[in-house]
Amino acid sequence: HNRRINGLFLRLRSRCGNLRLISTGEPHLMTLLQQSVISGAVVGLVADQRPSKRGIHSTLLGVPATTFSAGMGVLHERTGAPVWFTALLLNERRGELPFSLVLRRVTSGTERWTAGQVISEYASQCGALIRRHPGQYLWLHDRWRGGSEEKGGV
Repeated sequence: HNRRINGLFLRLRSRCGNLRLISTGEPHLMTLLQQSVISGAVVGLVADQRPSKRGIHSTLLGVPATTFSAGMGVLHERTGAPVWFTALLLNERRGELPFSLVLRRVTSGTERWTAGQVISEYASQCGALIRRHPGQYLWLHDRWRGGSEEKGGV
């Protein structure tokens, strides 16, 4: 994790003034997120695809990996809040809005899922989008750098 890049993105994302951005280093982060959900706030989490700790093992693009940090799954387990997969796709046609929003429900809304189920379905939806639009997926790290169980090719 690069502190300078994190700082840059934090400044860029908070310019609009109506969002509260919470750093992963903030004390009692999960409690703060739970309270936000319970009070009716919409909570958006940026999925860390190569978590340094407490990631959940799943698959992405058919390759076993520690796919995403557990936060969204744990928050769903504790609150029952719905989880949505979102992404922005660059529109390649001129004359249209520059981006289109992809919005898909991850959890069923009628039952609570385990954190592992949430992460697995989120990874599945992410992988499906990557397969449809491979040129729009970017990562800046060795995606499958772990032990032999995490190595593979796409």
